Amino acid sequence: LVKFGSSISLDSRILFGFSGYTVSMLGVPFVDKVLFPHNDIHGSGSLMAMLITLSFVVVIAVANGFVQGSLFGLCGPLPLVYTGAVVIGTAVSGVFISLLRICTKLGFGDTPEGLSMGVYVYFSAGGIFSMICIYLHQKVMPNLPVMLWHKKQEDMKKGEFSPLLGKNSPSDIKIHEVEEGLSSFEIQKSGHGDVKLFPIFKRLWMYALAVFIGYLVTLSIFPGVLAENLKSPTLKSWYPLLLITVFNVGDMMGKMCPTRFHCRDGALLFVFSIMRGAFVPIYAVFVQEQMPDISFFVVTYCLGITNGFLTTCGMSTAPTLFNPKESEVAGTMMVFFLLSGLSLGAMSGWLWVF
Repeated sequence: LVKFGSSISLDSRILFGFSGYTVSMLGVPFVDKVLFPHNDIHGSGSLMAMLITLSFVVVIAVANGFVQGSLFGLCGPLPLVYTGAVVIGTAVSGVFISLLRICTKLGFGDTPEGLSMGVYVYFSAGGIFSMICIYLHQKVMPNLPVMLWHKKQEDMKKGEFSPLLGKNSPSDIKIHEVEEGLSSFEIQKSGHGDVKLFPIFKRLWMYALAVFIGYLVTLSIFPGVLAENLKSPTLKSWYPLLLITVFNVGDMMGKMCPTRFHCRDGALLFVFSIMRGAFVPIYAVFVQEQMPDISFFVVTYCLGITNGFLTTCGMSTAPTLFNPKESEVAGTMMVFFLLSGLSLGAMSGWLWVF
C-alpha cells in the first residue's frame, strides 16, 4: 500500500478491507459448525476445517493492512484529534473483546464445547461489527460535518490533492491544464503518483522507528508471555485473561492521555520507545523470582499505558508534518512500520521458550 496504494482509491481499499473482515470472521464459525462439524478430532474434516480457517486468518491479516493503512491515510489531512480518535478506537476494541471473553467464559465455561461457543461468539461479533463499519463508511461518514467542511476547504485550494475527495465525491476543483469535469478520483490518482517515498521517510523516520520499536517490545511480551508463560495457583485459568484485560485497559488509557498531554517531538518518542525495552528484562526477572500476581498486574498495566501513549503520539503527529498531498502516504507508511513491529515482535515472543 505504501508503494502502490495510489492506484486504488481510499474508498475501495477500505471497502475491500472491511469486506474481507466480514467474510472471514463469519466464515470461521460457518466452516467449523456447518461444513465440517468435527466429531472426530483426527478426522479429515477437521483437517480441512483447520486449513480453511487458517486461510481466513490470512485474509483477516491482509484486510487489516488495508483498513488500518487506509484509515490513517484518510485521517492524515484532518486535524490531529481525528487520527487520535482512530487510535483510541483500536484500544476500545481491545477492551471490548476482553470483556466479551470474560462473559463467554462465565457463560459457557472452560469445557471444549464452551470454548467453541466462545469462539463462535467472537467471530460472529467481529463479522457483524464489520458490516456495521461498511454501512457507517458508506452512508454516515461522508455526511459528517467535519468531512463536508474539509472537503469544502480542499475545493477552495483549487487543485491541491486531498484523499478526502473520494471516488464518489464529485468536486469542482480546477487544475491547470486539466480538463473541466475530471473526476476527483482521477485527480487523486494522478496527484498521488508524484509523491516520493524517501523524502517522506526522511522527515518521519523517528516517529516510524519509535512506533516500530514500541510494538516490537510490546508484542514480544503481549499476549504470548501473558497467556502462555505466566501461571497463578490462585487465579488459575482466569490469570492470563485478566492480565490481557489489564493490558488493554492500560492501552486504552494511554491512548487517551495525549488529549491532554501530547508529545510531538519525534526524538523524545524515539528515546522513549528504546527505554520501553526495559520491560523485557523486568518480565524475565519477575518470572525468574516468581513475583506475586499483583506485581505482574502492575507491570502489565504500565506496558499497556506506555504502548498506548507512544502509539497515539507517533501515529497522530507524523502525518501533520506534511501537506495534504503527502499526508496519506505518511499515514500509510506509519501503519507499515507499526505492523512490521507487531509482526516481528510476535515472532520474537518465541525466544521466551529458550
